[in-house]
Order: sequence, then C-alpha cells, then structure tokens
Amino acid sequence: MRVSLGTILIAALLAGCSTPGYKQASKTSRDLRELRSDLLDAQRQITRTSSALSGLTGASVDDLQKPYVSFRKELYRLEDTADDMADTASDMKSKGDAYFSSWEKEAKHLADDSLREQSNQRRSDLLAQYQKINAKMQDVSTAFQTAEKDLHDVRDFLDHDLTRTGLSAVAPLSAKADTGLVDVQKKINDVIADLDALSAQFPK
Repeated sequence: MRVSLGTILIAALLAGCSTPGYKQASKTSRDLRELRSDLLDAQRQITRTSSALSGLTGASVDDLQKPYVSFRKELYRLEDTADDMADTASDMKSKGDAYFSSWEKEAKHLADDSLREQSNQRRSDLLAQYQKINAKMQDVSTAFQTAEKDLHDVRDFLDHDLTRTGLSAVAPLSAKADTGLVDVQKKINDVIADLDALSAQFPK
C-alpha cells in the first residue's frame, strides 16, 4: 500500500523537534523552487552573454568599443547570476541535509514496524534524488567556472588590444568559451528536470 509523503512525515515526527517535519519539508520545497528560478535566470543571462560575445567577435564596424562594452556588462551580470545560483544551491543543500537527517532520527520513534519501514524507504528514495541534484549542481558549477575563466581571458586580452588583430587572436578561445556556455545550458536543463521531478513529491 502506498503511503503519501505528508502522512509519513506527520507520523514519523510525532515525537516532536524544534522545527516540525512538515515545515522543514515545505522549506525544502521552497528551496527547490528557488534554485529552479535561479537556474532559469542563469540560462537567460548565458544567452545574453553569448549574444554579446557573438556581437563582439562578429562585429563589422571599425569601432569595437560599443560591442566590447556590451560584452563586459553582460559578463559582469553573468558573474552575479552565477554567484546567486551558487549561494542558493549551497543554502538548499544545508537545509536539505538537516531535513533528511531529522527525518531519519525521528522515524526511529515509530512503533509500527511497517510504517517505519515505509518511512525509511520513502526517505531513502527522496534522498537519492536530492543527492543526485547536488552532484549535478557541482558539475554545473565546474562548467560555469571554466567558461567564465575563458570569457575573462577574452575580456582582459581585448582590454589592451581592442583591434581586429586582437579579435583574431582571441577567436579560438571565444569559440571555446561559447561552446562551454552551451554545455552549461545543457547541464542546467538536466538539473531543472530533476528538480521538477523531486519537487512534485514534496508538499506545496
């Protein structure tokens, strides 16, 4: 017989704790949604940064200052977006770890063997999905840092050689950075799909 997450949480946490389990579950659900929102913001900013980079490297005008300034601005915004995403992911992990730890401890107070077993299995299933998301977020962060490093090199090189010759020099790295941004987008899409699947199993 299937038992809902809400039923298991209430039963498992009757012994009480400083923050009731259902409230911790609601907070975890909000954190999942917040991370999803930050990831979507990151995707939008990646698109804008990639567009600005293309506008710079493919500029047909002799005056490269305008597309270069636009690229710098979008890169700066990308850095802020990446920082926000990382902070949200870290906060979600911290709160989520506490939630699952509390669930594990309180489930031990269940007197009914069958209910306790179902609670532990349910927790194990959700924890596996949650840990999978955390691991994938590490991959997103690593890919993001690599792309940002390449973009920083493009920006800094052109800062002192904003010429056609300079653009030719950074062309290979610009292409590599853009490919890196595409890879980040794909990884983010993967995480969002996992977030949606996990969020659907939590109380709203």
